[in-house]
Amino acid sequence: MATACLFRRPSVRSVARTVACLAVVSATLALPTRPGAPAPAQETPQDDLPVVQVDRLPLDVQVRDIDWLSGDWITADTAAGASRWEAVYGSPSGDHLLSASKELRKGQVVTFDYEHFYERDGAVRMRPYPSGRASVEFTLTAYSEERRRAVFENPDHDFPRRFVYHRTADDALVIELSGEMGGQTVEMRLDMQPRIR
Repeated sequence: MATACLFRRPSVRSVARTVACLAVVSATLALPTRPGAPAPAQETPQDDLPVVQVDRLPLDVQVRDIDWLSGDWITADTAAGASRWEAVYGSPSGDHLLSASKELRKGQVVTFDYEHFYERDGAVRMRPYPSGRASVEFTLTAYSEERRRAVFENPDHDFPRRFVYHRTADDALVIELSGEMGGQTVEMRLDMQPRIR
C-alpha cells in the first residue's frame, strides 16, 4: 500500500491529524486473524512508490539527496533531423549542484541552459538560466528516494511551470517540462542516457 507523506508548516491541527493517522495504521497492523483464516492477499507491487510532498522541505532531504542527477548525459537515439540534447550535472558538494546543457540541430548549437540547485529557507530550490539569463526560482514540491524522482514547480510561471527529473534506471534519466504558452498546454520530454566517450 503506497502512503503519501505530507510535510507542511507544523500546526496543532496537522499534528493531531498525523497522530490520528498513525493510530489507525497501528491498529490496522495489529488486527488479529482468526485461526485457520487465509492470509490477507498481497497487493500487486505498484510502480508508484511513496513520494514525499513538501511545502517546506524536511531537514533530512537536501541537495545532496539528488546526487543521482550527476553525470554526463545525452538524448537517446532521435529521428533524423531532430534536435539532440547534451547535459552535464555536477556533484552536490557544498550543497550546490550546477548543470550545463545545450541543444544541437544539424551540428549547430541552437540554445543552451544552466541550472543551479541550492537550499534556501528550508527548501531545495532550482533556478534555470536559459541562454545564460536568470529565470524565476522553482521549489522542490515532490521527492522520492526510492524512485530517484524530484519535482520542482513555480505555479506563477507560464512555461515551464514544472520540472520533473526521474532517474528511471542507472543508465537512463528522464527530464520533463510542462506549462502553458499562449493558453495552450505545452509538454517536453528528454530521454537521456550516459554519454560514452
